[in-house]
Amino acid sequence: MAIWRAGFGGRAMKLPTSRGLRSALVFSFGLCVACLPAAAQFPPAPGTGPGLAETIEAIESARVTTRILYVTAHPDDESAEVLTYLARGLHADVALLSLTRGEGGQNALGPEQAPQFGLIRTQELLAATRGYGAKLFFTHAPDFGYSKTPEETMKVWGNQVLDDMVRVMRTYRPHIVINNWGDAHAGHGHHQAAGLLTPKAVQMAADEKAFPAQLREGLAVWGGGKRTVLILGLERGREKPS
Repeated sequence: MAIWRAGFGGRAMKLPTSRGLRSALVFSFGLCVACLPAAAQFPPAPGTGPGLAETIEAIESARVTTRILYVTAHPDDESAEVLTYLARGLHADVALLSLTRGEGGQNALGPEQAPQFGLIRTQELLAATRGYGAKLFFTHAPDFGYSKTPEETMKVWGNQVLDDMVRVMRTYRPHIVINNWGDAHAGHGHHQAAGLLTPKAVQMAADEKAFPAQLREGLAVWGGGKRTVLILGLERGREKPS
């Protein structure tokens, strides 16, 4: 069973593995809702003697939507089970952010290579996210094939990938961010870079000094203070160094 780690502001706490994936998700989902103002959770029923209609109205008013952003490096890196459970099981507002379109991968089914292969994988992921019940975002980061280190990856990707990630954070405004590669310390450099960049993007999205051009366009900072974003790291099995 996967290990989930939740953290506020970069500080992590390990959740017991015995509780399993579902318990961890329900815990974080409930924790996020609990952070909302009490008035939003339990609005007073109108009138002095609430009847059925007033009770239904109070229940409807108390419903809140938790936005969850799942960040990964390539199409098909994501956990279909997690995304589907969040969107269709917990009825959260879920989005997937794939940093690349996967054009640097291997095509075992046809002759297409980059950039045509990236278009195919984009369409495949669009179809998959419709099944999950999730929205989909990409950055401009290229998939340039296998990378041995995160340093090599970030040298190729440059600052544009962080700009794009922060833009998604400020546009989608998630309450919870799932870092798919938060525990990747070996293996594919794209995975390691994605794991390192995700908490950095969350932090920068709350900083008005980060990418101020976005603010001039009308976006607002997101996170920090009373709107602290909960970061979950999904441990999917460690990759072996190549």
